[in-house]
Amino acid sequence: SAAIYQEKHAVEAGIVRVNNFVFTATIKNRNAIVTGGASGLGEATARRLAQAGAKVAIVDRNSERATAIAGEIGGRAYMLDVTDSSAAEG
Repeated sequence: SAAIYQEKHAVEAGIVRVNNFVFTATIKNRNAIVTGGASGLGEATARRLAQAGAKVAIVDRNSERATAIAGEIGGRAYMLDVTDSSAAEG
């Protein structure tokens, strides 16, 4: 369909749309950290950024799922609960 064609070419041009947010900066070869990237909106964001050529690090409490998603998109996974400030220390 026309929507799929437009979406494909927008990604190739470096334009990424995630839930009505449009990122027009060059994403290819950029580093991206996605917290909560093992599910839901975070997962969708990680996938779209990787599709646009970003190097994606997924940070999530669910290390098993984060590792699986990172493997699928060529990214890296880190287990961290970002709601626990002491977890990020040391």
